[in-house]
Amino acid sequence: MTLRRLFTINVPISLLFGIGCVFFPDPLMARYGVELSSAGVAMTQLAGAAFFGWAVLAFQARSGSGDLMRAAAVALLVQDAIAAIVSIIGQVGGPFGWLGWTTPLVYGLLGAGYAYFLFVDAVEHPGPKEPGSAIRT
Repeated sequence: MTLRRLFTINVPISLLFGIGCVFFPDPLMARYGVELSSAGVAMTQLAGAAFFGWAVLAFQARSGSGDLMRAAAVALLVQDAIAAIVSIIGQVGGPFGWLGWTTPLVYGLLGAGYAYFLFVDAVEHPGPKEPGSAIRT
């Protein structure tokens, strides 16, 4: 696995959730056992817009410089870590059905991947990299 491949995996995941949240918020959230109010629909659509942004970020980072890849990995790690924590809290105390456990699982796996490349792989493979890069691409 490489960081480029992790970005590549992140793109369709973000696109699928972006499409679902923006264009099909009610049916998507119904799968999680949640009925949305009009405010809930608007918030879900805003979250979908963020998913599209993450997809573009990951897509651009796949073929970017080491500095861009590192910056994108940091941004996506922060997003995934916060989302994993919030989704676990929401799952434990919220109205989500069993499918809700897939959300912290996906965020946790992606976040763990970005953390690995930022912290572990950079230490294990300190060899030549692009100028300014702290990660192996």
